[in-house]
Amino acid sequence: MNTRNSFWLLIGSLLFATPLLAVDCSPIDVWQSNQVYTQGDRVKTDQQAYQANWWTQNQNPGDNSGQWQVWQRLGSCDGGDGGNQKPVAEANGPYSALVAQDITFSSDGSSDPDGTISRFQWDFGNGQSSTQANPVYQYAQAGQYTVSLTVTDDDGATTMTETQVAITTEGGGGNCVAPQYVAGASYQVGDEVSNVGRRFQCNIAGWCSSDAAWAYEPGVGAHWQDAWQDQGPCNDNGGENQLPQVSINGPYTGRVDQAVLFSSRGSVDADGNIVEYLWRFGDGAESNNANPSHVYLASGVYTAQLTLTDDQGAMASETTRVTISEKDSDSPLPEHLLVGYWHNFDNGSGVINMADVDTAWDFINVSFAENKPGGAEGEVAFVPFAETDEAFIQGVRYQQSLGKKVLISLGGANAHIQLNSETARENFVRTMGDIIERYGFDGMDIDLEGGSLNMTAGDTINNPKTPAIVNLIAATKRLKSRFGSGFILTMAPETAYVQGGLSNFSGIWGAYLPLIHALRDDLTLLHVQHYNTGSLTATDGNIYSPGTVDFHVAMSDMLLTGFNAGGEPDNYFPPLRPDQVAVGLPSGTSSASSGYTSPDKVHQSLNCLMEQLQCQNYQPAQAYPMFRGLMTWSINWDAHRGNEFSAPHRAFLDQKF
Repeated sequence: MNTRNSFWLLIGSLLFATPLLAVDCSPIDVWQSNQVYTQGDRVKTDQQAYQANWWTQNQNPGDNSGQWQVWQRLGSCDGGDGGNQKPVAEANGPYSALVAQDITFSSDGSSDPDGTISRFQWDFGNGQSSTQANPVYQYAQAGQYTVSLTVTDDDGATTMTETQVAITTEGGGGNCVAPQYVAGASYQVGDEVSNVGRRFQCNIAGWCSSDAAWAYEPGVGAHWQDAWQDQGPCNDNGGENQLPQVSINGPYTGRVDQAVLFSSRGSVDADGNIVEYLWRFGDGAESNNANPSHVYLASGVYTAQLTLTDDQGAMASETTRVTISEKDSDSPLPEHLLVGYWHNFDNGSGVINMADVDTAWDFINVSFAENKPGGAEGEVAFVPFAETDEAFIQGVRYQQSLGKKVLISLGGANAHIQLNSETARENFVRTMGDIIERYGFDGMDIDLEGGSLNMTAGDTINNPKTPAIVNLIAATKRLKSRFGSGFILTMAPETAYVQGGLSNFSGIWGAYLPLIHALRDDLTLLHVQHYNTGSLTATDGNIYSPGTVDFHVAMSDMLLTGFNAGGEPDNYFPPLRPDQVAVGLPSGTSSASSGYTSPDKVHQSLNCLMEQLQCQNYQPAQAYPMFRGLMTWSINWDAHRGNEFSAPHRAFLDQKF
């Protein structure tokens, strides 16, 4: 989704590469992030000229040009002004401090060569952030943190830089001859580094050099022992043995019969080694694993305890609360749903930790699982952006304890996922299944765009032939079989892929229809995006414009009455149940290029669909009192604008029937 790029026509790639010539940029406008561009529009930025391949907004040409991407680079400007220049970001690190000690971060040296910096965004590497130019911050736990500074200029261009922060405990880190560990730096077998007041020797060069500090940061990461060998404390002043420091990382939440993941991340012994971990879960069970999982058999509030023993026999303990709610996987869903998409990235709408998502939402669709970087065909990946794995998982569990469903959404505007072979299908089933299992998601949302579904082989509603569609159907059924009857399946296609198939059933037009039809018995909810779209023909033969009551009613009614795809009677798309259909809307004017609908018009549309009241020109075939509700892009944009979407629509849905 991510401002929901509408993809109406896939542009064919050039068959032969041609050299890029200099371009006269004097008549070409400078690219603007908030400007909408369509096929053929030309822009200039960073001394380069580009041409749009299809609809786009807020996609920097410099980062989004190439095969299958929205911009085509035309060449270098031949002496024009070249457009806005990006700002310069200076984070002035690395930094170091003790736990709970002030660090003054500095953006000195940051500048904009052709304007002014309008925004500073510091991310401290632990889920916290600041918009001050030179913030003062304290870390609560020892460790190595990757801090980023993003600066935005007065034309909306951004630049990001990173630096490292080393946080040590009192007395740690002194007299250490080994260099400080830096995530992503190149290390060889035998290299020594210092971190959290200790020395470590590299065993596996590739893992030592990984930028995944959450996994391989020596002494701290979840799997650091796979990469490093602990060589002992940096200094030994001959004093008394220090107690190990316990980090229990609670409180925790979960459900009956569902594994709760516990973490000792951040626990250290400043002058030795931790030789034993002892977890007591409060129900009589124990574990000696550093990061165990545990299943509770009854609901209630438990006290979990972690006891550490160091290499001189000293012990230290810490306790936390574990709240276990009743198992609800088989409980019925609410009659009327409010569905929102949660960003696993920051696009200016702000970052929200999973545990802090507003309670107005029934379904929280995590955006997105995308192509695995450097992975094999069909492999997908998801890693929390602003939280550790442990914090994100606990956030998911917390939302589930409130009765919310948390799904992983596949695709979005930046992904291009096609399962064109059996190998791709098997890779997808494996990697997506592992994501769902690791994070405890309740199901999957399919949000493939950008031509990922594109009929090429004479498909019909009942007989799809395009491999990407056939394999996605089979893969989804495999995932449903793996996770059982409680597995939730939703879809969020653009209108071209669904209602667009009424007039034209080819290419991307109607390409979701065979998928929806094949999975209709497994489908929980279809919420087509009624935004970033042009006008469309309805089953009454009339054309309706987006953002109107008639458009929302006509496009929804089409799915509830069925229609002949491409106008062919032998290619009929049967109706879905009313409880399987919802309307997809932007949460506000900042969330999409077009299609925003005021709350009063949305409520008129729902009253027309559910009770045949307040209808305008289009009259639905009947009243659908069980019509499911609303979806929006996005939770983050809604929170950014003061819940202007969720507040009125939650209240409206709650009073229906």
